[in-house]
Amino acid sequence: NIYNILFPPETEYVGWVQFATLNKGKMQSLGYTDFEHIEEKAENLKIKKSQDYYIMANTVKRFTTRTSDNLFSLNNIIIDIDCHSKSNVISRYEVLKLTEEIGWRLNRDLWTCGELEMPNIVHYTGRGIQLIWHIESTSAKLLFLYHKAIDYIAVIIREWLKEYPTLQRHFEIDITASKNAVGLFRMFNTYNTKAKTMTVADVLHDKAINLNDFVKQLEESEPVTEYLQRKERINKRYKKQDLNQPFYQF
Repeated sequence: NIYNILFPPETEYVGWVQFATLNKGKMQSLGYTDFEHIEEKAENLKIKKSQDYYIMANTVKRFTTRTSDNLFSLNNIIIDIDCHSKSNVISRYEVLKLTEEIGWRLNRDLWTCGELEMPNIVHYTGRGIQLIWHIESTSAKLLFLYHKAIDYIAVIIREWLKEYPTLQRHFEIDITASKNAVGLFRMFNTYNTKAKTMTVADVLHDKAINLNDFVKQLEESEPVTEYLQRKERINKRYKKQDLNQPFYQF
């Protein structure tokens, strides 16, 4: 089962995962479950085509609130890439074709060539694409590493997008949604009411990656190395400034 790849029952840190639905513009909880019952919970939901369905990417300590201070474990990195073109610019069909193209090119250019670790799942959401890496269950105390990994993946993909002006024009990474550790992501193979299409999940493999190893691997990539060097130069420049002087002279 696809959810058992993301939340394996034998995991060291086992918290609670929330399911939810968006109904008439309001997010409603469909309850929480532990890893052992996640497959059963997903299968027993009464899915309606008129609603959108979501699940957490990580877990919380208590099945009461989905808040950052209740975060328990880090289990999955989800990079949300949205097609931000308005409907009057390109058609729904063109959105779907562009989404297929970005998925195909990512596979060919980045993970098949070893430029970026292959994600476990590529989720075509109807208005974009989600890249999902399952990480070995990790304490919420390593949230800073989790955010680092997301920042570095974003750097690599944004640099790669520059090679394809058409894709770069239509797609952008939703970094805020991607870094929300207690956020919800769309359930696989459910109906997207806004895009008026079923989502499609492409499972590539079921192996977990160590978060620390992943960050080190990302740091060694050329785009990230250049990004970090550029960031260091900027920081040095600001450190040299006299903090008592204004930035702008009139």
